[in-house]
Amino acid sequence: MRLRYGLILAVMVMAGLILGSMLPGGILLAGALPDLLLILVVYNCMFTGPVIGGAAGFAVGLAEDLFLGRFIGLNALVKAMVGFIVGRTSRAIFKENLWVPILNVFWGSLLNFVLVYIVGRIVGNRWPLELALWRLAFGTLYNVCLVPLTYGAYFDFADHLLKSSDI
Repeated sequence: MRLRYGLILAVMVMAGLILGSMLPGGILLAGALPDLLLILVVYNCMFTGPVIGGAAGFAVGLAEDLFLGRFIGLNALVKAMVGFIVGRTSRAIFKENLWVPILNVFWGSLLNFVLVYIVGRIVGNRWPLELALWRLAFGTLYNVCLVPLTYGAYFDFADHLLKSSDI
């Protein structure tokens, strides 16, 4: 079951990378795009816990870094931290309630944007604070709005494949 779950998750990551790179400018929300891979990381760590969630977050972030070719390691580090922290706080939460993933994606998105900004500043990027706050607000809003459209399918997938597994 774990292998099948991991393979399907890898396919989802590849689909998210391809879809995210092909999204037209018409679906921008105030200049922000949704972070489909971050949503996937948050969903995954809700079901697998902090260790596997952090490791999967690292793998997803590294795939994103390699696919996009900028700031190699930044998304890997940040998504690993988000996966670990969100996984740590949501392991024993009632996942059937839609508010749980909404709140997790909300604060996971906030955490992701803040960590990307901080780590980016540490490594020498000079992103304007106004731009970071703008993307934080509208990127988080965009991610949260996608939860009701995507979580049901992910829940069914994860619940079915992980039900008998001890992840």
